[in-house]
Amino acid sequence: MMHNFKMLKYLRSQKTRKRIFILLAVVIIPAFLFWGVMLSQDDEKNKDFLLGRVDGKTITVSEYLKSYRAVQHQVQLFYGEKAGELNRALNLKGQAWDRILLLNYAKKQRLKTGDPEVVDWISKQFSLKGKFDGTLYKRYVEAALRSNPREFEEELRDSLTVSKISEKIRSGISLTEEELKKSYDEAHKKRALVYGFLSWESQKDSVKVSEEELQKIYSIVKDNLTDPAQGDKKLNYEESRAELTKIMTRDSAVKEAVKKLGEIKKELNGQNFEEILAKNHVQVQKADPFKSGDVLPLVGAASAKIFEDKIASLKEGETSEPFGVSGGAVIVKVVKDYPAEDGKFNEEKEEFRKKLLDEKLGAAMQKLLAELRNQLKLNLETMQKLFPSEEPQ
Repeated sequence: MMHNFKMLKYLRSQKTRKRIFILLAVVIIPAFLFWGVMLSQDDEKNKDFLLGRVDGKTITVSEYLKSYRAVQHQVQLFYGEKAGELNRALNLKGQAWDRILLLNYAKKQRLKTGDPEVVDWISKQFSLKGKFDGTLYKRYVEAALRSNPREFEEELRDSLTVSKISEKIRSGISLTEEELKKSYDEAHKKRALVYGFLSWESQKDSVKVSEEELQKIYSIVKDNLTDPAQGDKKLNYEESRAELTKIMTRDSAVKEAVKKLGEIKKELNGQNFEEILAKNHVQVQKADPFKSGDVLPLVGAASAKIFEDKIASLKEGETSEPFGVSGGAVIVKVVKDYPAEDGKFNEEKEEFRKKLLDEKLGAAMQKLLAELRNQLKLNLETMQKLFPSEEPQ
């Protein structure tokens, strides 16, 4: 153990130079300014206040902020100069809690990361042709991450420990050749589709947003309404109400379009799908062949995943229930299924196996996190104090 601590110290003190492997060299990266939490003098006195409980264990403000900074550093490592732009989209507050939950779980599972593993990771990431550049490493940690090597190495130790959870889960995932082939065929088959589209505009005159509904939603989202065309300028009261009215009208009109297609479906049978839709002024489109990832006319890219999910379980000859997309409502009939090309399976099998295992691992990790989050009890008042400009997530 003592040898490994000396090795970490050794890595920080070497003078050889190189370009950083995981990101651009520090010498050309502008100093990264962290977004996020700043404690006032009063808050600093209260840093050991209770912020939450995980599985009965108390989490203080300082413990949470340590996790929050670690998440910031991870984002910077992965995204570099783009990190600041991704702040809101990545929900760092939630990720900081997930990190705490996962580390608590790892401890229960007796998963640990030793000094040799930390040394190995740093050596590989900051080495070129087998030579470690300690000067560049130290400058990167201090200038780009606004941290220090000791703190960074302990954060890295925890990150590597969290990664062992997914490694353990992955080792327990099995995938037979039969399952692999079936999944491959499902993912690569092509289909002949015919679908009807009813736009939300066709139903907008039949819906109305009440003052009560408008005010209820406004009270919830009023602080988050901005105009992207004006640099995310915050909307005033009248602008917010006008924008909300548009959004809520569209949402209600989509639901009305789905309802209308549901009524039309009662008239459908296997032979008159297109005829009945056209008679009811529903636009009819064909897609032959359609494959996963295709963006269809009227459905659009924003609703492509919804479209695929809704027709995934349909068999040849079956018709979907009507469902909403960004522009209105859709109903789909599968006319024919074309099997995947047999010749390509053997060529793409291993790559597809990795993709499928990754998907299974992702689903398992999400299930685990959902269970762990049930153990978390938050002090929302203190969270709001730490993030005064946002609602706790």
